[in-house]
Amino acid sequence: MACVILNAEDNGYCKVILDPTSIAYLKENLNELEEDLTRLIVWRSLWDMVRDGKISGVEFLTSVVKHLPTETSTTINSEVIAFTKAGIEGYCPYGPW
Repeated sequence: MACVILNAEDNGYCKVILDPTSIAYLKENLNELEEDLTRLIVWRSLWDMVRDGKISGVEFLTSVVKHLPTETSTTINSEVIAFTKAGIEGYCPYGPW
């Protein structure tokens, strides 16, 4: 299984909505994408999907827990931490997980 990342070099202005197959693939393999910019675009797309109600905040946070510990880009770490804070505050149910 694989996925196609649209606008992977960030040359256009568009909102990418990932299909369920791509989301499933990226949940398992996001940290294996070689290019920092491509990983950042995927993180931003996932965050946009949370804000748009296409995936849950908990789904997003599950990916954060799985992939952020191995992320080497400080830029990506900073952005994902900001997304995570906003996700916990506004897009996740209260109570213990």
